[in-house]
Amino acid sequence: MMITSFDLIKILRDKVGEEQAAALTNYVEMKVHEEFESKKDGFATKDDIHSVREDIARLEIKIESTANRTLIWLFAMLVTFFSLALVAVKFIK
Repeated sequence: MMITSFDLIKILRDKVGEEQAAALTNYVEMKVHEEFESKKDGFATKDDIHSVREDIARLEIKIESTANRTLIWLFAMLVTFFSLALVAVKFIK
């Protein structure tokens, strides 16, 4: 539930009076605005999110490429190992 400034003044008016309710509401609004202004630079914008998504896509491509190269090397090493094993068996006999 969201309380507007008008609602807050209405709630506080009966307890502290019209002027104090307005002053307190104004103070709260000012503090919220100050807090927001001090922290708004830390929020991610749509451009930031788009940039991160592009970076992730590039990394996924690099990972796929690296995985493919690793599989090729693994296969080559396997062939080499078995070739050496066959040569060793022939020399032992």
